[in-house]
Amino acid sequence: MHHQISPETECPFPHSTPPNSDNEPRESQLTASLPPRFYRQAELLGDPSDFLNGLIEDYGDFVHYRGLFDFYLINEASLVSQVFKQTHRQFNKQTPIYRRFRSALGDSLVNAEGDNWKTRRKTMSPSFTPTAANSFFALMQEQTAQSLKRWGGEINLGEAMNRLALEVSGKALFSCSFDERSQDIFRWVKAVNHYSAQPPFPVVGSPWFPRPSKFKMERAWKEFRSFVQELIVGRREGKEEKGDLFSVLTGMTNPETGEGFSDDEVAEEILGMIIGSHESTATTLTWLFYELGKNAAFYQDLIAEIDEVLGRKDLTQEDLASLPLLKQALYETLRLHPPFWFENRCTTEKVTLGGEVLEKGALVVLSRQALHRNEKYWADPEQFRPERFDEKTVKIEELVRSGCYVPFSSGPRMCIGRHFAMLQMMLIAVEVLRRFEVKVPEGPSARVSTKLTMALRDGLKVRLKARG
Repeated sequence: MHHQISPETECPFPHSTPPNSDNEPRESQLTASLPPRFYRQAELLGDPSDFLNGLIEDYGDFVHYRGLFDFYLINEASLVSQVFKQTHRQFNKQTPIYRRFRSALGDSLVNAEGDNWKTRRKTMSPSFTPTAANSFFALMQEQTAQSLKRWGGEINLGEAMNRLALEVSGKALFSCSFDERSQDIFRWVKAVNHYSAQPPFPVVGSPWFPRPSKFKMERAWKEFRSFVQELIVGRREGKEEKGDLFSVLTGMTNPETGEGFSDDEVAEEILGMIIGSHESTATTLTWLFYELGKNAAFYQDLIAEIDEVLGRKDLTQEDLASLPLLKQALYETLRLHPPFWFENRCTTEKVTLGGEVLEKGALVVLSRQALHRNEKYWADPEQFRPERFDEKTVKIEELVRSGCYVPFSSGPRMCIGRHFAMLQMMLIAVEVLRRFEVKVPEGPSARVSTKLTMALRDGLKVRLKARG
């Protein structure tokens, strides 16, 4: 049964306040249910999100699964908050799933642990503060305007957004739109995505197992490393300091040894940034226009807001603060369609989680998609309702801290690029909406491709009409 929201309130919760919205998450005594061994195990070979959704539907929000590999599935906000907050204390990323990801991306920031992670995070954090992210605005805007000149008529928005987001991210972060190598980059990212998303079955799921996806990933990584090496050599030979992220990465030094980071370490971070900054952005924006196509009244309200704020003048950074409907729409899109839909941790010691004692080495997993559609925390969870995120009535930080809304994770491993991502998505969305009327043809429900990210399988075919 869905909870109804009365006309007098826009709170997204069926309760008056978010769960655990105080400074410290309250402990839950929820006990894990125990399905039969190997319950619906074969479904993992299909869509893993459907498999996890099925477990939640059949056995609730805390499940101890036993099969070819064992794990605890959490869909309870207080448990999610505990796991994320205690990462680096009672939980880490030394999981079978992250081990495969690590074999693809190396010890980049997203995978690193311990002192290595602390060093990288400390070195890179100054380049990803809100102020630092805002410094990329002009570069983003210039590249967006240039890229959109190619748009028009009938296009596959998924493919077009992938190219646009790559060009904008590349220009802002690396002073290079990657135009000549974009198809290669798409191919490399696809290989890494496919390899990293496979279930960690024993033996065949191990990083060392000789399977076709492993060979494709290794070939992609070798080609990508060669490409990055060319960029590094070119930058160092030119001796040009451009103030972009590339300059930060090539200039990183270990504070303990004073040694610079190797070319391979720089390549690891660049690949991680490309995946994190362009694919997730493109996926979210494609889903945004998918939802706008199904919600005509809100679409018109959003266009009216943009026209009122901007008129015919150029967009400025300050204008973004005057577009609350757009921000609400993006937050709601990230709720319904979190691009990085899956997360996992490993216990570093014996841990009490809810009413269960987990032994050291236990695997804990969650589906952001399921969590963000949990009726405990979201009224009418399947509906696109941007007013949930009206910042006059709801504080986003409280939703994140409570554990019920974590598109960028939370705790010490919260996404370093979240400010950059939101700025990029808002800017691109505004520039597309003010230039084009985007018509999404009516048709069958969208098919979803669930790998490392959760995207529209066939992209999104739309018809663009230039606005006067």
